[in-house]
Amino acid sequence: MHIVRINSLVFNVPENWDELTLKQLKFLVKVTQQDVSVEELKVKMVLYCMGLHVLRRAGQLFVLRRGRRVLLLNATHICPLAQLMDYLIDEAKNDKGQPLEYYIRPRLTVNHFPEFCCKLKHFTGPDDGLFTIRFEQYIYLLTYMDAMQRSPEEIDKVLAILWHSGKQFDIERMEQDAKVLHRLPRETKMIMFWFVSACLADFSDQFPRLFNGGGATTRNVLDSQLRLLDTLAQGDMTKKDQVRQGILIDAFYTMDEAVRKQEEHEKQMQRMNKPK
Repeated sequence: MHIVRINSLVFNVPENWDELTLKQLKFLVKVTQQDVSVEELKVKMVLYCMGLHVLRRAGQLFVLRRGRRVLLLNATHICPLAQLMDYLIDEAKNDKGQPLEYYIRPRLTVNHFPEFCCKLKHFTGPDDGLFTIRFEQYIYLLTYMDAMQRSPEEIDKVLAILWHSGKQFDIERMEQDAKVLHRLPRETKMIMFWFVSACLADFSDQFPRLFNGGGATTRNVLDSQLRLLDTLAQGDMTKKDQVRQGILIDAFYTMDEAVRKQEEHEKQMQRMNKPK
């Protein structure tokens, strides 16, 4: 947490996604649905996280309230505070390194919905970081996230792969679970999706050998993982179901080590074949 002191008041401001509370995340979803600039988004978020309410604005002067206390801050005070929210934003750049657009970059690895009830159904979700999901779930997850790029309503199926009504994920029950999860509030589904996409991005950063340096498309990643699934099963169809039911992170470590050994072998062969 960032510690901010203004006069005699002390404020705790989250310094990363995982320190944001569920209430703060819901507010962020609402702000992203408004037509606001990047700077305005950051200002609104930092003031909300500090528990400050804007009473009015007169030119460069903001009249803010926290409980019974009233603060007067001008733009020169607000701008440095807004920079504390820079971690929320990333930018797309062109070939010349010039920014094209700004967008929310979720890095949320804390699951705020480990369990919940929806329409009298009890749902169980993954652990923080997606460390307990199975390889099978991951394969279906990539498939439906790819479909979601064309049909945003597929988000319900994406969520139903990770939040299931049974003791464990069952593809035969996924469609029914998705219909129930469709009833969740929009803010809730967006936070859940931010969590999923951020954890997948973390996997890409953690295992660059498996994800082509993190630059591969979802479709290419899926193809790569299916090929590695075949490698883990040693081409034996009878072993593939066993591999699919294995824990994803364990499979990643096994696959990463296999790729590392292959790269090392290729380098040794290149050194041996190099003319003296």
